[in-house]
Amino acid sequence: MSAKALWSGLVVMAFAVATGSAGAQGNVSTLGQGYPPGQLSTRDMGSGGAFGEIDAESPLNPAALSAWGSIGLHFQYDPEFRTVTANGVTEHTTTNRFPLFIGAIPISHFTLGLSFSTLLDRTWETNVTQTLAPQIGDVGLPSTETTTFRSTGGISDLRLGVAWSATPWLAVGAGVDWFTGQNQILQQVTFSDTTPGRFFPSVNNSTISYGGIGASAGIILRPIHSLALAGSFRVGGNVRAREGDSTTLANGNIPARAGGQIAFTGIPGVSLGARVDWEQWSKLNDLSVGDVTAKDGLGWSVGTDVQAFSLFGRTIQLRLGGGRRALPYVVAGTQINETDLSGGVGIPFGRGRVTLDISVVRDWRTSVVGVTESAYITSTGLTIHP
Repeated sequence: MSAKALWSGLVVMAFAVATGSAGAQGNVSTLGQGYPPGQLSTRDMGSGGAFGEIDAESPLNPAALSAWGSIGLHFQYDPEFRTVTANGVTEHTTTNRFPLFIGAIPISHFTLGLSFSTLLDRTWETNVTQTLAPQIGDVGLPSTETTTFRSTGGISDLRLGVAWSATPWLAVGAGVDWFTGQNQILQQVTFSDTTPGRFFPSVNNSTISYGGIGASAGIILRPIHSLALAGSFRVGGNVRAREGDSTTLANGNIPARAGGQIAFTGIPGVSLGARVDWEQWSKLNDLSVGDVTAKDGLGWSVGTDVQAFSLFGRTIQLRLGGGRRALPYVVAGTQINETDLSGGVGIPFGRGRVTLDISVVRDWRTSVVGVTESAYITSTGLTIHP
């Protein structure tokens, strides 16, 4: 079976489960090309994403690289614990993600940064079990057939960026983005009756790979010491989906994005932020195989980051935020939105050279045709300045 045919089957099954026509695992957040984690650092996730345009560890605005201060590395682990209820049946699943790695080095008024972040994660599994009609010679319990549809992988953004900041009130940046990744897809049929020659299990595997290029740029302005204004954009270059290393399945473009930010730091020890973000998700339709439809989406977030108290000589940061955004795909004629509340803590170690950030995000996603979905995302990030 070709990757195109197998992927079409996966999309159809996921769509059927999401719209409530099958009693099995499924969800409404990872259809099509997948779920967008947001390309946010653990620190910013705790504030609801409200500081993404000025956060040095979030690879959205390349101008934010100027805030690194010294050579450093950041990496994080973000497992998602998802609950889906369909037709009165509730399923709990866990998706493990390592969505972000970024490193930067300042050189005079410039800062160079290299990041690897997940743009779209397409990891999910659906199992459908049905009872087979009795056959001659059957005794005991009836035989069952289980069909497993599994998708792992996604599309990642490898960005080389540079920021320039010669004055305290201005920083500008630009980056080159390489979009790469693989999606491994599987369809497997197994039977409870393992009598040789009676039923014939089957397994179909295939791999879709992606490759493309884009560019990003941004700016941060500080008209007064306590106010920051920031904005950035990404242009989506051409990307190709291939089966294995040869057959081209689709040619398309990575979605463009644009974002804006305002942050206020006029209260000692307190930062307040608000951000808007637009994603041209409809460009994913050029890469899609199947009947799902992508639609452009707008998102917003607000949050705060507070120097709360000192513990053993360490200044502890507490964060709180929330927001709402549109996910890429339309299900049963409804675009899926995600509303979230989040909180987090930041703890410095080693005289400030190491920071441990922990954030928890509670997500609620739009209900469609009897299917409800929610999730907890716990993010643990480690930032090191050697």
